Amino acid sequence: PGEQGRMRKHCLIVLLILNIAALAVTGSAVCRYLFFSGSKPATDTIINDEAARLSITSIPRDAKVFVNGYYKGRTPADVKIVSVQTNTSFKLVILKEGFLRWEKNIKLHTGDFKEFQAVLKKAR
Repeated sequence: PGEQGRMRKHCLIVLLILNIAALAVTGSAVCRYLFFSGSKPATDTIINDEAARLSITSIPRDAKVFVNGYYKGRTPADVKIVSVQTNTSFKLVILKEGFLRWEKNIKLHTGDFKEFQAVLKKAR
């Protein structure tokens, strides 16, 4: 009974540690998404036929995309903007380490689809 009791206790401790580790990893991923992604998940997931859509590519790829200061992903990126009214202005910014900032002021209308390709220049 003594050896079996110790073995059972050891197994329970190992299972407890594994569960705590799994919760920590899951919680960490959720926190990073909610607090550090810079996007607004509730706004980005609204389905609205009157949203404007942007298709953004860059050379080189994998540059960060910002619309009005909000991080929207990395190129190539498809961005949906739901807060569009007639002739609304937005600032599109593309950033990549080692390259100059690319930015463009754009006007969007309800239902617009626009494509942009940012050719980034090397920083000196």
